[in-house]
Order: sequence, then structure tokens, then C-alpha cells
Amino acid sequence: MGYFVLVAVTVLSIVVSSIAIEYPTARRDEKIEEEFFGTKVKDPYRWLERPNSNEVAEYVDSQNDLTFNYLTDCPDRQKVRERLTELWRYPKYGKPEKRGSRYFYYAQQSGKEILNVQDDRTSAPRPLLDSEETGAMIFPHLGSSGDGEVLVYRELIKRKSGSPRLTGNLRLKNVTSDHLYPDVLENIRYPQIAWTKNNNGFFYFSHRQITDARDEGDEESQAPIVYIFYHRLGTQQSQDTLVFNLNDFHKNPINVQLDMEATEDGNYLLLRSRVFNDQPQARRPNSIYLADLEKFANDGYVGKLRLKPIVKYNSNYMKYVTNIGNLYYFRSRVEAKNFRLIEIDINIEGENRERVVVPENPNYILQSASAVAPNKVVLGYTSDATGSYAELRELGNGTLIRMFPLKFGELLSFSSTIRDPEVVFRSQTLEGLPQLSTLDTSQEKATMQPLLELPALTDYDGTLYTSTKVSFPSDDEESREMVLIHRKDIVLDGSSYAFLVEREFDIDFYFRLFFSYMKDYNAVIAIPNLQEADGTYTDSALEDFIASARYLINSGYTSPSKLISRGTGVFGLFVASATNRNPELFGAVIPYMVGFDMVRFPSFTNWSVSASPSDKDDFQRLLGVSPLHNIRLPANESIQYPAILVPTPDNEFPVIFAFKYVAELQYRVGRSTKQTNPFLLRVVAEPQESLRNYARYHIDRETDIRCFLGRTVGLRLP
Repeated sequence: MGYFVLVAVTVLSIVVSSIAIEYPTARRDEKIEEEFFGTKVKDPYRWLERPNSNEVAEYVDSQNDLTFNYLTDCPDRQKVRERLTELWRYPKYGKPEKRGSRYFYYAQQSGKEILNVQDDRTSAPRPLLDSEETGAMIFPHLGSSGDGEVLVYRELIKRKSGSPRLTGNLRLKNVTSDHLYPDVLENIRYPQIAWTKNNNGFFYFSHRQITDARDEGDEESQAPIVYIFYHRLGTQQSQDTLVFNLNDFHKNPINVQLDMEATEDGNYLLLRSRVFNDQPQARRPNSIYLADLEKFANDGYVGKLRLKPIVKYNSNYMKYVTNIGNLYYFRSRVEAKNFRLIEIDINIEGENRERVVVPENPNYILQSASAVAPNKVVLGYTSDATGSYAELRELGNGTLIRMFPLKFGELLSFSSTIRDPEVVFRSQTLEGLPQLSTLDTSQEKATMQPLLELPALTDYDGTLYTSTKVSFPSDDEESREMVLIHRKDIVLDGSSYAFLVEREFDIDFYFRLFFSYMKDYNAVIAIPNLQEADGTYTDSALEDFIASARYLINSGYTSPSKLISRGTGVFGLFVASATNRNPELFGAVIPYMVGFDMVRFPSFTNWSVSASPSDKDDFQRLLGVSPLHNIRLPANESIQYPAILVPTPDNEFPVIFAFKYVAELQYRVGRSTKQTNPFLLRVVAEPQESLRNYARYHIDRETDIRCFLGRTVGLRLP
């Protein structure tokens, strides 16, 4: 690898002329480059990886000035904002969780985010936590005690200027009386907690600075890394017991990520470690440990946890389900790309300790698994973005008890514990509100019972729309599937707008945005299945994405000037990469929260990345799909890039790559006189103080996106 040189540069005040738009000029440093296996990769905008520097602040200001000036001319702005505000207020419900006899679930009603509780299945819900009143984070981590009597939630504190992380205080509330405990636990970044089985206290992560006596005077040792403390109800944070010091666990603790949960029997604390080094291929060890909690049954115990490794191979592919004594059950992808349910006897060493309980399904991925009392397990499977089913099996031998077939396009999530025979479900179809229900598995012929009577959608007439699954050919001569949702009376003459999108089903608000595209603009929503059965993306997935766009055009659903693609993460990567390869297919693209620089991305993040630039083959793959490194002016004079808007917050990791991507777009292509479509960057900080600000943030962003589409591809409200 070449030597990394970081040179401070400034944003110049001059602009480059273009027929359509004038872009701020960011200075390029052509001296910065790295060599990978004989290939030199320039990185002239490396300075944009320092988001807290003054020169980056100037760059962001100049880009925002350009973007918001461009979006000023938007005759639909007020109508769009009113419509989005209406959509935001429609009721939304999260997956229920049962603790003791109580049911907890999040609901958004009338613009408020509320944690509701029902004391039993037939009782009326009552608000337990109102984010407007408490200042709690949207959908805060549910940290109820096992008996459902005490709720722990994180109350965000305002982020200091320049701080890259969210922090907050843990607060405790009695569910029966609504009494707020005096306990306040400060400086909490990761709100994971684990209750002891007597419900008298819990373990939590903290980043407060601790200086060991042996390290006194060593400034570096006082860096805020992860510690685990035990808090007993009714005590002050200063009295909490330090039970785990990451400095004792790993020589480079800043590279270690921990997850924590109590085992379902409450006898052990389960820790999963993931070690991230500068070179992703060296991410080892990723292990699962157990710590005996017997001594913590005595609230007066003070001492550190002793960790015993029970899984020493790649634990990233294993998820704890439950345990019965020394028999531990995991949803595992080890030697099973579609996942399977396995049993591990932690008292045995060697090959005989592991047994397959439910083998992998070759056509469906095992997406989730949850234990049910006394010895059952619910398994959830999905085949693609639109198909899934669930089943109930015996935990010990995997025998099938019953199946739960689902409707086309229906997705199912559920929760349960080994202490209770009841399963709580949340089901969601392509249209309409989610359904919350319960099932008593102790009754052989029991049926699902509604947990909550949900209101009907007032602005949706399902008889006008249709959801269909189509097949389209890909480059490997095999067909791929895509779901299309549109009005039944659509005319296939290429005149309709189409949105090529991913299915963001966890956040109903966004799907309702897509619904509004159908209702308000008579658009087609296209959701291609780019994943393999194991939920991963292969090297051909980008070609599949491009093939799905061609299908929409060739079949008359839309035309290139009216095809809009937007997405985040891996899907957003396809959006940006496909634009480089086939810019003529799209009218506008909106990628966000994307690793635009795929050469730097794997070494820069703790996110799960399956390729490393330190491996020759991986490097070639990453360079081939990296949006930043494949921007080039189309050779065909009649082709230009589509309009591109990159909306991003200012406090999330991938933002630095968005800066570099837009700067390179404007430099490589934006200077051409034939490029009249704009390349814009929108940087706005995500709010933390209240739901009202959170709602305003998302409504403002979507309003700007629709104004951008109105000006670039003519998307207008009737």
C-alpha cells in the first residue's frame, strides 16, 4: 500500500461554468494516491474525510447554498409539505414485546411517538412513554425487566457541536405506577442492557472515563472506551459496580464491538465480541462468551465478570435463540448459507458438541427464531423481498408442529420467550396497516387473536391498486423476480413515472411515501429482488438491478426520463453504480447513506463488509462497483448523467464519502456543456431533541426530494 498523505486544502470561491448550473470548485490534490496490486488509485478529495475541519464546513456550506437555491423554484412546495404532514400522522405500530403479563409496543399517532402498554391481551392500551414529553429517542430501546414492572429507556441529551456520537441518560420508570425512579445513568452511547433474573438490577454499557491505578498518569489509557457496569435499582450511578473493563479484554479496545444480553434462564450474561482491524480480512476473533451471574443474585456482590468462550469461530453468523441448561440454541449460518437451527452443548469440547436441530431450507432463508415455553421454537423464513412464512417446531428434535402460511407480499415478525407459551406477532402486507396479534401455542388448535383493534386507512381504496410479481431476464440468462404495485388501469405506453426502490418495511412512513407516489402521481412502485436465498448480494446483483430498469422501460411501465431510483445501503450502492454504467436508463437517482468510496469503505468502518481491498480479487470487485471511482463522461454525445441528489445527515459515518462522490461528479461530468442535469448535495443535521423536530426533518427532506424531482423530471401534484 502506498503511504497515506493528508493535505489540508480549501474550497475556492471561484466556480466552474456550465450551461445548467454553476458548481463550487473544491480543490483537488492529485498527489494523494495508493497502490493496490499494481493499480494506482488517486484520492484527490481525501481531505473531505475530515468532517469537523473548517475547510469541509466551507465545502458543505457552498454545496447547501447551491442546492437550496436550486430548490427555491418549487411551486408545489406548500402542497407537498401538507401532503407529507398528513402521511406522517397516520397510525404506525411496532412489533409487540411481552414481559410478564404485559404487552409493550410502539405507536405513532397524531404525530407523536408513544410506547404503549397493555396489562393483558384484552385491556385497553395506555401510554407509558411519550417522546415529546420525555425527550426520549424515537422508538427507544425497550429495556423492560423480565416481569414487565420496570422500564429502562434512553433519554437523549443534546449533542455537543462537533460530537460524532449520540449520547444520553438512562432513566427508569415503574410500569404500574408511572413513578419515575431517581436513578439517572449518564453518558450512555449504546443503550443495551441485561437484567438479572431477580429483576433487582441490570448490566449496561458505559463510556465514562475510568483510570486504573496501574495506568495513572497515562493519558491514552483514559480514553472513553466501553465498560460494563451493574446497577441495582434505587442506587446512584456512583455506586454501580464495574464488572468488565475492555482494556483487560483486548490490547486495542477501540477496535472491539460488543453486544450483550442475558440468557433466557437468567443464569448467564452472553457477550459477543467483534474485532475490527485496519485490514478487514484480519477481523478475528469474533467470539461468544458466557459470564456466570450466580453471584449477582446477591445484590451486595462486587466483582468482575469471568468470561468463558463458548463459540470461538465466526460468531457474526450466529444468533443466540435460547438455552435449556447447558444446551444452547443458535440460528447459525456456519456451513449453511440459508441459516439453520443448531444446538451446542457447552459442557462438551470438540466436534460432538454441535448438533443440527432444523437443517437449512435450500430455497428460503431462516430470518428469525424465537423460543416458546416449554420446549418449542418459532421460525420465520423468507424467500425474497416479498415472500415469507413461519412455522412452529419442537425445540429438541425439530419436529414440525404447524405452519403459518402468509399472503402474497406479507411479512411477519414475532417475539416470544422460553418462559411463556404465547407468541406475539406483527404482520404487514404491501398495503394497509400492520396487524398485531397473539397465539397461545399450548393450545393445539389455537388461532391468532387480535391484540389491538386498528383503525382503517381513510385515504386508501385497495380496489384501485394491484400488486403483481413479474419475472425479468438477467445477463446470466436466468430470470429474476420483481414486485410491481400500481393502479389497475395503468396504460403501458411509457407515460407513467416509476420508482425503482427497495422495500423499507421496518419504517412504515417510508412505504407510505411510496404509496403516495402511486396515489398522488399515478406512479409505478418497482421492488426488485436482488438478493440470493441467503439474503446476500452476489456479484451479478448490480447487473440484475440494471436489468430490472430495462424491463420497466421495455415493457412500457415507464420511460428513461421518468424512471427514478432511490435507496440506501447496498441498494443505494446499486443505484449509484448503475448510474455510472448506464446513465441513459434513469431520469433521476437519489442514493443516500452509501459507501460511495468502496476502496476506502471496508477499512474505515465497523459495518459488515464482506470484501477487503487487501485481497487482490476483492479489490478488483470493490473498484469495479465503487461509484466514486467509475464516474466518467459518457462517450456518446447524446447521453448525459441523470439528475442526482444526495441527501445526507451530518452525523453519520458514510457522509464523508457522499462529500467525495458529489465533488467528483461535479468535476468529472458537471463541467461538460452537454451535462444539464444537476448534481446536488443536501447536508442537514438529524435532530435529537424531540419527535416534532424529527418529523420536521424527514418532511423537509422529502419535500426537497419531491421539489428536486419536480424541477428535473417534471413530477408535479395534480
